[in-house]
Amino acid sequence: ALQGPEEGFAVLYGVSNDDAVSLRGQGPWQISGGIHFHRLRFEVTALEVENARLAFFNASARKDGGAISAGRGGLKLQNSSVQVVSSNATRGGAIAVSFRGVLRCEGSTIVTERSYARMDGGSIFAKNVRLENSSVEISYAWARNGGGILADMLVARSSSLSISNGFAYGHGGATYSHKRLVLIDSRLHGQSLDASQTLASKGGG
Repeated sequence: ALQGPEEGFAVLYGVSNDDAVSLRGQGPWQISGGIHFHRLRFEVTALEVENARLAFFNASARKDGGAISAGRGGLKLQNSSVQVVSSNATRGGAIAVSFRGVLRCEGSTIVTERSYARMDGGSIFAKNVRLENSSVEISYAWARNGGGILADMLVARSSSLSISNGFAYGHGGATYSHKRLVLIDSRLHGQSLDASQTLASKGGG
């Protein structure tokens, strides 16, 4: 478990001339409190974030997930906030969850700025995204498909998705959902979005 202070922030730095330094682990990691990560990223099987205020700055990876890469155990945020500023990766410029994992947010906020993916999911790449009483704010994100988010299944309940300045070379300037995008008492707001091959059935703008 990694625990920051309840008030204020602990600050951790990764020393690297190239990509961000990866914090790796097999079992489920648990994080709480306030922590700022500079040039550090997580590459773990599962990550549980509860009552935490996390911020990642200048996170990059040659693999998936610029700031956070979660495996089959997925990524769960509960009553927490995660901010990612300036990040890039192959898929999921800020956050990536493997095909067998779920990105689950309950009473939480994800904010990303200036993230890009060389392939898909400029900010978030996940097979299955579930939002409840949560908000996702993405600004300045770009990718091949899904400028902001690429997900097979995205279900939002009493939540908000706001994506501005998202760009995709292929499909979905804001979101690209292969199977289903479900909004229940939720809103999706897009501004300044562009996709070279926009198709409404594939997520459109």
